[in-house]
Amino acid sequence: MHKEAEPVLLDALQMARRNHLRTDEGKILNNLGIVYVVQAKYDLALDFNFQALQIREREDDGPEIAATLHNIGFVYYKLMDFNKALAYYKESLRLKRTVKDDYVLDILLVNISLCHAYLKNFSVAKLYLDIAVAVGGQKQFNEDFQTNANFCLGIIHAGLNQSNEAQMYFLRSYQFALKMNDIRYQLDNISRVSDVYIARNETSKAISYLTIAEHLIIAGATYNLEMINIYEKFSLLYHKTNDYKNAALYQQKYIQLKDSIHSEKVTRN
Repeated sequence: MHKEAEPVLLDALQMARRNHLRTDEGKILNNLGIVYVVQAKYDLALDFNFQALQIREREDDGPEIAATLHNIGFVYYKLMDFNKALAYYKESLRLKRTVKDDYVLDILLVNISLCHAYLKNFSVAKLYLDIAVAVGGQKQFNEDFQTNANFCLGIIHAGLNQSNEAQMYFLRSYQFALKMNDIRYQLDNISRVSDVYIARNETSKAISYLTIAEHLIIAGATYNLEMINIYEKFSLLYHKTNDYKNAALYQQKYIQLKDSIHSEKVTRN
């Protein structure tokens, strides 16, 4: 779906530029940024998001600037540059508070929490998550928020080496992702919960979930980074069980897909 959207959006971008439709141009640039994040083409994602940011700043559109800063932070999050992601997330949060914009504020707070969790600032991560829950209180049954919040709790408990709690929250997030048909979070949660099972030598459980993920990929999932993670977990699992034939097969899939996109270091530079 995202690959099909790319040429349509690129054509629309040229049309908007020819007709000097700046607001439309900004929206199209943001959408292209999302398309390229999904494809793990982070250099292009950053390029289009920064172009969108320039337009929003010229228009002095506070909520749209905040949204674009959030998007840029997410690209750096996917690049695992959590400090830079935090900088953009926090600037988005500051601006949202200034202009009194609460659109996806709860998700932004969860994303800030996730960055702190990956940076092992677990108490700060929990604080931001508590604020997100308070902000999203009226959304307590919202599946999107629950998917994000439970995944974040899984990351926090995994970082604290509390595997039972991590497993519980990853599986809970996975169930909400299933209800939403959110393929990205299904793959993310399968990748994370398989880490738990591999560490415990619960091979059959790990294979069961990773096979579900592989079926999603075969069915046309286009989330390149998440697919790379799944192939890596397959390879790790089969190495651990001395199944070197399958380990080599998935290692090859991992390398081929990873080599097809820019490295995180090159993109950050």
